[in-house]
Amino acid sequence: PTPPVLGDRRSGTIGVSSVEIGKTKITAGKMVMLDLKMSRTDGTAPQLTPYLGAFAHIIATTSDGDELIHVHPMGTTATAGMIHATFPAAGDYRIWIQYIDSGRLITVPLSVTAN
Repeated sequence: PTPPVLGDRRSGTIGVSSVEIGKTKITAGKMVMLDLKMSRTDGTAPQLTPYLGAFAHIIATTSDGDELIHVHPMGTTATAGMIHATFPAAGDYRIWIQYIDSGRLITVPLSVTAN
């Protein structure tokens, strides 16, 4: 799925799977550390297993698709971690967070704005 609206949309839900990334200000060209949390809307805990060698994959593109960022969360616990990323230019970025929960691949679209 493509994030339908750009801007700071830092949480999203697909089915019962929910993802939230921290509200830390993103400054273009500087590394930012964003908290990442996976949860479920039904109150049960996600059962995360590695996907392609990591607990989650985060892909971000500029609104025009000219830049691509691919990072993995660091310090991942059962349902949380931290994203270290540098957004190269000011503007809106589409973000997709992928992870496996109970054997099912989840892809949650979000978006952020770098200033």
